Amino acid sequence: MQAVFSSVFVRGVIRVFGTLQQEFSAWNEGSGYFHVAEARAGTRELWLMEKDKSIPVLPSRSLERTIRFYSRLGFEGRLLAMGTWAIVTCGDLELHFFPYPQLQPAENYGGCYLRVSDVDGLAAVFGQAELPRSGIPRVECVEDKVWRMREFALIDEDGNLVRIGRPI
Repeated sequence: MQAVFSSVFVRGVIRVFGTLQQEFSAWNEGSGYFHVAEARAGTRELWLMEKDKSIPVLPSRSLERTIRFYSRLGFEGRLLAMGTWAIVTCGDLELHFFPYPQLQPAENYGGCYLRVSDVDGLAAVFGQAELPRSGIPRVECVEDKVWRMREFALIDEDGNLVRIGRPI
């Protein structure tokens, strides 16, 4: 490789300066630690992130109420974009919400799957919110499924199905 690189850590992202060449991506590809996220056209910058991430975007009848609901489950939440977007986080877990005031929870098809390392621990935290086991909202019991996942489900106040699990 003929490129010379120097790195600066900025909030968990590495910004690499230097002459970018195809060899850098190939050299880095097998490390399992950093993945190329973005090469900015016309610049000598390459952004690398520790891992790729997928973030579900779910409907909400009231973003403020959704934040309060998920706060009961151990999440921290905030409104963005002048109150038109909400983000809740719990450790590395992150859910985004958009406003949909006309949403009928019983007719909602919104859902996502969160893979976690400690299903039982997260279920215990959710259990402290004392949600019912049926209806909307609800939290279901942790089970080992025939598809080789240990998981449980949360149905939030808007009828979004959030399955949480890990392989067994």
